[in-house]
Amino acid sequence: MPLDNSLRKRAEHNERFLETFSITHSPYLDWAVIVAFYTAVRYVDAYFYPQRPFDHGERLRWIEEDPRTRPIRREYRELYNESRGARYELVTFTPAQVDRLLRNTLSRIKTHMTRQ
Repeated sequence: MPLDNSLRKRAEHNERFLETFSITHSPYLDWAVIVAFYTAVRYVDAYFYPQRPFDHGERLRWIEEDPRTRPIRREYRELYNESRGARYELVTFTPAQVDRLLRNTLSRIKTHMTRQ
């Protein structure tokens, strides 16, 4: 099933924004984590389109239940949790943590979803 083009373009738009961050020098690493999560949201929503999950909880359930999204459930949940930490618990991140989330976690989600 091809990804919805408009949602995929929004995910790519978010990725271009992330490329403007200097992870080693930015004081806004929490925002990089938040944007990484919402980039993953767009890739997942592009897959499920034209259906759209009602909220994050429903999206997590869909990812768990769909055999084609199940392989990225751990990565998605990690970005979800880290983003919640950044948004609600004022968690701070090191450049190494953010680099790993972008290069490994988000990258795995993108690669998997764009192959669907």
